[in-house]
Amino acid sequence: MQVMKDCPYCAETIRGDARICKHCHSNLAGAPEGKFVKVRLKGRDKTYRGNLFVPVHLNRVSDAINDERQFIVLTDAKEEAKLTDIHVGFIAMNKNSVEWVRLVEEGAEKDEVNGSVYQLY
Repeated sequence: MQVMKDCPYCAETIRGDARICKHCHSNLAGAPEGKFVKVRLKGRDKTYRGNLFVPVHLNRVSDAINDERQFIVLTDAKEEAKLTDIHVGFIAMNKNSVEWVRLVEEGAEKDEVNGSVYQLY
């Protein structure tokens, strides 16, 4: 007999080892462990700034960039333009089209002259 439990969102009975409720499709696994790191990346002719998720088991940004996935995913992304930044929200860039990735310190926007941005990749 399988162990059953109640979904905390819809109160329906589901399997005890379920990660997603089959009734309301809620994620039961909780938030993934890790941190978001602010980065800039240049892909083809555009530059983007956003948050890159680095899981706990990867430790470093370079490990997250060089993993087996085909795309680099940025959340809260902005496309940098000459006059104003354009809020994109979410972007997934193919790693083959990325020229470079740089870390951005807290509070730094586009300033590369005074050393506030570090080249990573």
